[in-house]
Amino acid sequence: MAIDLPKTEAMAALVFPPPTPTKIETENTVVMITDNGGDDHDDELAIMALFKQSFNNKETYFIILVVGGSKSEDERLISLYKTCEGVIQQENFIITGLSQCSNLPECCSLNKWVLQIGPIPELIQAKDLVRYLKCDFKYILQGVFGTTNSSKGFSSDKGVSDSPYTASRYLSNNAYSSYVLRTKVNGNILIPSVTVDSIKSLPKSVQDNTLEKSFKITMGREPANIPITHQLCGKDGANYNAIRKLVDSLMGPGTFENIEVIEKAYIAAQKFGLTTDEQVDGLARMQSCLYRLFNIPCDEIPLSNDSNFNSENIRTGKFRDSFSKYVTAVSITNTNIELTPVYDLVAVYSLFMLMENSGNFNKIFDTTSYPCEDNKDHKYFNLRSECCNPGLITYILEMYQFSPKTEISES
Repeated sequence: MAIDLPKTEAMAALVFPPPTPTKIETENTVVMITDNGGDDHDDELAIMALFKQSFNNKETYFIILVVGGSKSEDERLISLYKTCEGVIQQENFIITGLSQCSNLPECCSLNKWVLQIGPIPELIQAKDLVRYLKCDFKYILQGVFGTTNSSKGFSSDKGVSDSPYTASRYLSNNAYSSYVLRTKVNGNILIPSVTVDSIKSLPKSVQDNTLEKSFKITMGREPANIPITHQLCGKDGANYNAIRKLVDSLMGPGTFENIEVIEKAYIAAQKFGLTTDEQVDGLARMQSCLYRLFNIPCDEIPLSNDSNFNSENIRTGKFRDSFSKYVTAVSITNTNIELTPVYDLVAVYSLFMLMENSGNFNKIFDTTSYPCEDNKDHKYFNLRSECCNPGLITYILEMYQFSPKTEISES
């Protein structure tokens, strides 16, 4: 039964109480930085994978540090408690806020790893973490510097801005070794997506959240006042390709590229404020298909920040019928349809492959080195294209022993 917890600092302490100050003397310590607050199934999968590993690997101490930002650390901790069923603190696994870094047990491990999948808002917080780890750690960043939410921002000629970019750079420059997981190479996303079949072994709360978030990402567009997102609607854009695969899976190969564009959809796409005609054509084609399949309005472009996409409204608001059609399509009609890429789960998998220090890492990841503008010896790597398929995600989830299996439903 779900517990409706009040969003207070005291309750957050009860959910994930601060650790008792003791020495960490395990062989390894893993620190993962996340901004999850129960609203991203990808972070949840990463957290649950680490939790599962904490049972099998008692020689590793796992620390999940939740950052603030648009939500407070307490709000995020409570949301995690609700969504990540069964995740509790134990002798070698703790979850707390990044602001509590100074209260963490003294870390005496020989091997320390930091995996960053969420942004650190302020440079001072990165400095506190480096001070805690005594500069003796290996660092992995998901996504190339400055290109993802984890390291957004900039560095100016007259000094550095106080931004996630600056914080991630600081961690990297103070690490013993620095790795960067490239998620896109030559315009292609090299991160596999989950399918309904691959997540049937997950807790129902995570299954439901995965469906909700994949629906939102598929149906909702980013506001046009963010120019960097315009390319998502053009050919080879992430939104364009995801919807093309969905449409062709449900309506037959080639349907997306050959479908007749609805005039109302084209007019709405023209008014949306994109940069190029190709992007306008792509958006109009996407909306025409989504209207025919799921009855998503095509005379106006739904935005991803529409509150009707939120978990509390998605089954009762204006998109309820469309969501029901979508759930039926991906969980009954074709359970192998790719939903959303799982960047964070792949990042966790890469972490354990690196910690294993065997030849298996090079079988899964391409370790071609790319030059870096600050001459730091970053070790860039990406998933090999032949491994970028839902089968890898099924394998990873089985490896982390997610069970028991449950069926997805829209209720």
